Amino acid sequence: MRLKKHQIYLIIGIFGMIILNATSFLENRQSQPEEAGSQTATYFSLESIGDVVELLFTFPRQVVGMISNHSVAQLQSFLRDGFFLQTAAPDPHETTLEADLAVFEQVNFNANEPLVYIFNSHPHEMIASTFADLTVGEMNITQLSQLMAELFEQHQIPVLVETACVSDILRENSWVFSQSFAASRILLEESIAQNPTLEFFFDLHRDGIPLEIARIDINETPYARVLFVIGTEHPDYQENYEIAKQLHEMLEAVRPGISRGVFMSNGPGRNGVYNQDIASTVQLIEIGSVETTIEEATNTTAILTAVIAEYIKTTTQAN
Repeated sequence: MRLKKHQIYLIIGIFGMIILNATSFLENRQSQPEEAGSQTATYFSLESIGDVVELLFTFPRQVVGMISNHSVAQLQSFLRDGFFLQTAAPDPHETTLEADLAVFEQVNFNANEPLVYIFNSHPHEMIASTFADLTVGEMNITQLSQLMAELFEQHQIPVLVETACVSDILRENSWVFSQSFAASRILLEESIAQNPTLEFFFDLHRDGIPLEIARIDINETPYARVLFVIGTEHPDYQENYEIAKQLHEMLEAVRPGISRGVFMSNGPGRNGVYNQDIASTVQLIEIGSVETTIEEATNTTAILTAVIAEYIKTTTQAN
């Protein structure tokens, strides 16, 4: 669509007003810093005329990102934080994830009755490696499982981490790698039989995607991005999807952009079930990529565990 001359003038006029108002604000801030400081949020945390110029280029990209992302949580985060060109001082009245979790402290679990089961269908997936050598790295996915378990304990949620290795089951049965989920199913069913209090099941993986897709900086902190995978080749997959969608939206509400969403998996070359037919709470979660750093992986594991803990406590209290 071609803009008419008066429309172009209108756009130029709007940008001109932004620059003039922001420039006036900056001058006022220098002469009356305390008064101007209280108005900072009104002017989108602009600190210099360079920030004004950056706003002109940033705003269209923010709008496009909002339109292309259909997550309600992303829209909310845009409306709340989208105009800020730098990290603003925290709002003392804004609730945090930690504060939200404190509401559910009255939900008490028996430490001897595990509620969460963490396992790895692909235990040798490496982190902090390279695509050239996928077998050598500084951390594998089982170590993230152990970290998540420790974090769950801090949230007072009893957890069981699988210590038996899927690779051993594959070898014992002369199975191939593509049968890894059949092997982890044996461990999953045994754990459920031995621990009837288990309600939530998380199969952690490391994805195999380019680094530029697998990481994100949020408020100057690096994170590995998360993807929820749902197999659609069983009749009740919609129930698994609804839980994955909730976790995705909760993640996006506290760390916009950290989640890549929910991937619906089926068809040739894919498992299509991922043991999710056992329970709606069986979730397959991909964290980062081969080249993800330990810092990125651990940062994400911390926020992911906190979000899942909130979901568990909320769900348990509701029931």
